[in-house]
Amino acid sequence: MLVDLIAANSAGTIEHHRLLAEVPHRRAGHVGFSDHQEGTVGKFVPQPFNPIQRGGFSGVSARWVGLNQVMRFETGAGYGELDRIPENKRNPKWLDSERSGDGTGNTVQTYKQQFIEFMVRSNVLTFGDFTTKSGRKTPFFINTGRYRTGDQMNRLAGFYADAIQAQDIRFDFLFGPAYKGIPLAVAISMELSRRGMELPFCFNRKEAKDHGEGGTLVGHQPSAGEQVLIVEDVTTAGTSIRETVPVLRAAADVTVAGLVVSVDRMERGQGPLNALSELRDEFSMQTFAIVNICEIADFLRGREVDGQVVVTEDLYQQIQAYRKQYGGEA
Repeated sequence: MLVDLIAANSAGTIEHHRLLAEVPHRRAGHVGFSDHQEGTVGKFVPQPFNPIQRGGFSGVSARWVGLNQVMRFETGAGYGELDRIPENKRNPKWLDSERSGDGTGNTVQTYKQQFIEFMVRSNVLTFGDFTTKSGRKTPFFINTGRYRTGDQMNRLAGFYADAIQAQDIRFDFLFGPAYKGIPLAVAISMELSRRGMELPFCFNRKEAKDHGEGGTLVGHQPSAGEQVLIVEDVTTAGTSIRETVPVLRAAADVTVAGLVVSVDRMERGQGPLNALSELRDEFSMQTFAIVNICEIADFLRGREVDGQVVVTEDLYQQIQAYRKQYGGEA
């Protein structure tokens, strides 16, 4: 969910700021607004910049972090955080819009909904008849190589940042495995910096450089005791991660804090567990995704995106059958 900060204080001394929630409707180009809300400023860093003017108010978009009602924001005066909104100040209509039912008792958070539609519109998430590298016939396909513009990378990094902040995971730097992880690590680091989290990034070369500065890693040089968050696009079998961890540990005695991917296909890895769960247990780290295939199928089932139903009932049942055949345990 995006919001505008209506009242800003350059010194950070005003405890309450009025908020205007911006809730996108299902139809592209239409935006609805909820009632005003209040939150307590828990952090404020003066840092002037050019604010966006919207509706006569000065401010830029900010995001909820998970469902704990903590919000990161920016204004023309600086950036900071809004802590939990008191119960008597919350708008029930607003909170209801944070989660959307799928008819099975499960819910999908707003940033996940927006990410799913973003993938569809970017032609990254497609449905039909496909064959994976392992030879499996699948009714859906995720091709992150179709992200190709600066705006798409900016938005993608925002969704990764939403997922990272919702997990409340602690780490010292980001690592993006070559090749698709490289632009992800850079873009996510920039987005987290914009939100007030200055965290370095690094990535690996496929082949070690034998001249100049040499070595395998580019960017931040890990130090003993640091914690790293690995960022990937999609993990099916976990092969690239099993290749990545030794590279990091060869550079320094680091702890792998976690792995975040854009989509969890929820398929079996080398055993009965799904790939992310296997990696979680194997490396004793957190593993999570912006969204998983069940959330995708449930949210898009019978839903129109730009005037077209993306997942028909027949396609939905195909996805469920695929999950039954190849799905792994959590």
